[in-house]
Amino acid sequence: MVETVFNKQNEAGVCGPDHRGRQQSANKLEERRLVIKEHIKSFPRVPNLYCRKETVGKEFLESQMTIEQMYNLYKQSREKTGAKPASDWVYRDVLWTQFKISFHHRNRDPCATCMSYTNSNEEEKSQKQEEYDRHIREKKLVAVIKEEAKKGSSGKCYYASAAFDLEGGALNAQSFCWKCLLFEKTEHLQLYRIQLWYR
Repeated sequence: MVETVFNKQNEAGVCGPDHRGRQQSANKLEERRLVIKEHIKSFPRVPNLYCRKETVGKEFLESQMTIEQMYNLYKQSREKTGAKPASDWVYRDVLWTQFKISFHHRNRDPCATCMSYTNSNEEEKSQKQEEYDRHIREKKLVAVIKEEAKKGSSGKCYYASAAFDLEGGALNAQSFCWKCLLFEKTEHLQLYRIQLWYR
């Protein structure tokens, strides 16, 4: 080290400036992480209508989307701009550490009215808009009534609440027998209030 200092002295005996750290790092990881964040934010989110405590604040992407597809779209966008994309593991690291994201998997099938409206083109949607809006209002009202019934029945022996999916399947012999058995087992209950609603 001392020999290097003597070799770098000028005529006045002063050592030249330090050249360490002048070359920029080829690995600009933080810059790439910011680009990845923006790319992930660009994907549309699916509203989580029936969220539970553990999913509060969690965002959902379409169930057809995969991480591989997201990464391939990211790579294509970087190649179009001529920039070098980050590796797959960096993309996954940003996705899992910076975001609370999951892929949405429906727990139950949507109703026929909602599916019909969603799958319609713009012209058909404008015709079905009024019916769809009424359907959504009814759905929200039913959810409120159901929640009130659940609250009313908790801790009270004289009040019972039950919810049935009447659109769940076609009536067949087995389901009919089950419903008759359920009625037989519960008819002896003295209920002061019975509420029915449909979804």
